[in-house]
Amino acid sequence: MNKRIFALFAILITCAVYLIGCQAQKSGSMLKKSHQMIENALAIFEHPINTYDPTTVVPVTEPGKPLITDHLVIIFDQTISMQDPYVGLAKSEHAQKILLGLNNAIPEASISTMFQTFTDCPCQSQKVTQIVSSLAAHDRQKISDTIESGAFCPRKSPLAIALETCKKELTSVKGNISVIIITDGNTYDQSPVLAAKSLYNELGPRLGIYPILVGNSPYGKRLLNKIAEQSVWGLVERGDCLIKNKCMRSFIQKIFYIPQKITKKDRDKDGIYDHLDYCPTTPDGNFVNDRGCSADSDGDGISDDRDQCPGTPLNQSVDSNGCPPKDLDKDGVVDNMDKCLDTPPGHIVNSDGCSDPNQDHDQDGVVDSKDDCLNTPSGASVNTRGCWVISDIRFSPGSWELTSKHKKSLQEVIDIMKQNIELRLEIQGHTDNKGQEVLNKKLSSYRAMSVMKYLLKSGIKSSRLTFKGYGSERPVINNDNHHNRSMNRRVEFNPKY
Repeated sequence: MNKRIFALFAILITCAVYLIGCQAQKSGSMLKKSHQMIENALAIFEHPINTYDPTTVVPVTEPGKPLITDHLVIIFDQTISMQDPYVGLAKSEHAQKILLGLNNAIPEASISTMFQTFTDCPCQSQKVTQIVSSLAAHDRQKISDTIESGAFCPRKSPLAIALETCKKELTSVKGNISVIIITDGNTYDQSPVLAAKSLYNELGPRLGIYPILVGNSPYGKRLLNKIAEQSVWGLVERGDCLIKNKCMRSFIQKIFYIPQKITKKDRDKDGIYDHLDYCPTTPDGNFVNDRGCSADSDGDGISDDRDQCPGTPLNQSVDSNGCPPKDLDKDGVVDNMDKCLDTPPGHIVNSDGCSDPNQDHDQDGVVDSKDDCLNTPSGASVNTRGCWVISDIRFSPGSWELTSKHKKSLQEVIDIMKQNIELRLEIQGHTDNKGQEVLNKKLSSYRAMSVMKYLLKSGIKSSRLTFKGYGSERPVINNDNHHNRSMNRRVEFNPKY
């Protein structure tokens, strides 16, 4: 319906109301109301906010006048009522336009700005107020980008985001899926419809979407009908009906037992009706089988037109894109099943991809979550970090010579190496922070090398030993006194299997 038709329709209604009012001898009151109706009807198209272009606003300058403001704080309303419609858009969208114009109008001067939002959301997951941009020198382009990003006015309704999250969780699930949405439908954009469509494109006829309308908003009902129509088996039911046992029973039967009548649609026009089409986004011209899917050359269950990893080995499990599931932290649990995606290398994890906080894999007395050296061999002396360090091996400043006491302490290393014939060892030398780092690197290397020479003389093969000097870059404690510096003049042993 274009502007002229809508305006004419509003005027005709007003005239009818006016004539009725005349007959009722209330012409004065009704005439006033009729004028208001016309103004409200035309405001949707003629309100200045609809033609306001914030990009045309330029910085305000007053040559010769000093600034009286140094810092500007802008607080943006994100309460639920800001999502209500007003002259054709959500009120928050009007406010965002004004915010963009205000940002462009700020003078070109040394001004600091801070942007903050507040909401009346009763949920714990969202803060009542939060700072979007901390107080800092005003950067017009950066602020503009922040506003456009949706930080102030979300581009997608929470319902759309919920459906997108639902899609991530359901892509690997087998069998038919019903999604029930309980809402008043007062989401003033179409993003939930697009999210529902994307969910259908992923799941095909396995999906049924069943919105429940709370309240009696005509707009909400239209929106929920569009959402339900994105799936093959969807329908909308009113909450007012479901409080009756008969209605609730019928609703549950339709979801779980008795499929409702379907409309024979073929959205991707591949010759297979939607309720039989398990590949609902087949590109035009593709040959499909009786399930509506193109060929699957590698037999991974993902048709070639959707397969982003063709040639997957037979029987290899794949995700919805036909690619082997990723395991970014390499803990043996694929990412879509991993609840701890940043497990440190070497940690033993459970089926959720998480390590036990009390687990001590190498049984050195230091739990894995605090252990910097997870593969210490049995019998090795470790420090609080779980690393193999013999406390008796400390060097005098500038020295790398082994004393008889050092050699006696190294018997532990010799015994462990002989008991574990597959064990290889990197000997790591360290210094305190005194002196030049270049010299410290050489000194630490000499310390590690002197230990290696003694182990070689004790019968350990050279193929099992390496050494490296780290200088002062890896202190175990602050170098702020004589005792601490002596603790850092040490040798550590890094086992390798």
